Amino acid sequence: INIDFIEKILDFSKGYSKYGEDISGLPSIYSARLYELIPLGNYITYKIEKLKEMFGVSDKYKLNSDFIRIVVERSKKELDNKTFSFDYEIIKKGRSFHSIRLKGYRMNTKWKSF
Repeated sequence: INIDFIEKILDFSKGYSKYGEDISGLPSIYSARLYELIPLGNYITYKIEKLKEMFGVSDKYKLNSDFIRIVVERSKKELDNKTFSFDYEIIKKGRSFHSIRLKGYRMNTKWKSF
């Protein structure tokens, strides 16, 4: 289990999340996984290669742009239909995608985007 997920579960300083309502019926496991990893209202940055490892798709999506398009953008569309969604920003090193910066929000209380 991811240590960030465990810390999120054990941190009740901001109340609790209605986990089932937010992600029930999602067609993709990636959407649920991103829901677990993205904090509400705070930014978090992941190296794209690390995310691909965590999702078990390092060998499936050789290009980071494919991973963003197929996994991240598709998950965002799925979560946009729920009470939770996220914004993201790609961070590049030179011409290649290096990291992704994510910020979660409730659909009825969206924070300012990047």
